[in-house]
Amino acid sequence: MRPALGENDFILIVLTAYTGMRWGEAMRLQRPYCRLDHIQVDWQLREYSGKLERFRSRPGYHC
Repeated sequence: MRPALGENDFILIVLTAYTGMRWGEAMRLQRPYCRLDHIQVDWQLREYSGKLERFRSRPGYHC
C-alpha cells in the first residue's frame, strides 16, 4: 500500500511537472524567490559521494 500524498507533496509534483524543474532545483527553492508569477532558482542540490551538496544554478535561470 502506498502512503497518501500530503498537500506539500502534491504542490511539489505539480510545480516540477509544470515548470520542468529538476529535483535538485525544487529542493533548494527559497520562499522569498517564489511568487505566483515568477520563481527564481539560485541554488541546486546534487549528490556527490553519498552526500548532498549545494551549488549555484545557471545564472539568470527563471521559471
